[in-house]
Amino acid sequence: MHGAFFRFEGQAMVIKPNEGPCYRCMFSEPPPPGSVPSCQEAGVLGALAGVIGLIQATETLKLILGIGEPLVGKLIIFNALEMGFRKVKVPKDKNCPICGENPAIKKLIDYELFCSARGKEEK
Repeated sequence: MHGAFFRFEGQAMVIKPNEGPCYRCMFSEPPPPGSVPSCQEAGVLGALAGVIGLIQATETLKLILGIGEPLVGKLIIFNALEMGFRKVKVPKDKNCPICGENPAIKKLIDYELFCSARGKEEK
């Protein structure tokens, strides 16, 4: 399950292994250090977290109960200023290093170490 929010916009998608794209298919590389401000720096509408959380909870229940059409391979984007939703198809990347035809990444990295190393680059 993917959920994120920033300022007045949020998004959610179901990531279901072997049935749709993985997180790496959507975001092949992390953004460069310092290019994305934190919610503390840029702000986020508090109620937006509730809206995205509700979508994630609903999608989880749909998966558990085996009902409806989960957001597998579909990213839903909510704009709180316009009170509108958009749905975008996210294709599976056949060259994805995680779930593609020839996966190259087979284990997790130490993200704490990775993030601290990236933090040092910013200084």
